[in-house]
Amino acid sequence: MQEVIKLKKWIKTAKTTIFLVAVLTFVNTLLIAFNSGTVFTFSAYIPQLVVYIFADAAADLQVKNYLYIGAAIAILISLVYLALWLGAKKKDAMIAAALVLFSIDTAVLLLDVIPYFDFSYIIDILFHGWVIFDLVMGVCSCSKLRKMSVQDNFVQQNSAASDFYTPYSDGAEDKSFQNHLTGFEYEPQDNAPLRISENKGRVIISAEYNGMNVEVRRSKGLTELIVNGKVYAEKKGVIETEYTICARVSGVEFSTTMTMQSVMFLFADGKQIAKKIRMI
Repeated sequence: MQEVIKLKKWIKTAKTTIFLVAVLTFVNTLLIAFNSGTVFTFSAYIPQLVVYIFADAAADLQVKNYLYIGAAIAILISLVYLALWLGAKKKDAMIAAALVLFSIDTAVLLLDVIPYFDFSYIIDILFHGWVIFDLVMGVCSCSKLRKMSVQDNFVQQNSAASDFYTPYSDGAEDKSFQNHLTGFEYEPQDNAPLRISENKGRVIISAEYNGMNVEVRRSKGLTELIVNGKVYAEKKGVIETEYTICARVSGVEFSTTMTMQSVMFLFADGKQIAKKIRMI
């Protein structure tokens, strides 16, 4: 519980950092554009660089509009950070996008500063280092929370799915109940194969277990659980959502689950034998 609280705190800090970068960059851009004589270094570097480049062009060519163009580009960049902050409120993935953008900004800063290093840029470099650190911690925390959520959800889903999909032949439930009353335990029966696999579509996930080849294939809205070339269970649906399909083969309960986080698992008797993060 304490770890979850700590991870959520880092995520909140990362989101706040994105907001600060957006606001400080916006204000700094205006200060430079209006030649206020007051500039602070706590902002993204590329917008500053853009304004200075266009300001120099405006002075050299005596075209004041260039300064306005540079300021507009810089403000647009600051608004991108603001949009990422707003997006991060709903989707934590926006923190990763902000990290990529600010990493590019940091790289430009270092490339511009290192050849002509001046101690006046120390604050700039430290500010960028602090922002990068916060964003990296935010991204890592999101990843850890997602994994914890996937594992917890899957344990619950797999347990429920195993109960739901436990195969019974005709009258097996009654027989199981009768055996319970007489003291004999009912042995679950293997599933009969639905058909021979035609090896259509693509293999999503696969593994070897006790000499058996287990794979999950998907083709034209049909997901199949295949063991040794035979289809034992299937799931129909053009759009993949959260699901679990199971089958008992040679005394082994095989199951595959697709989570809402697009992570697919393959289990044998409750033991994870394969895992894959689905991109498509």
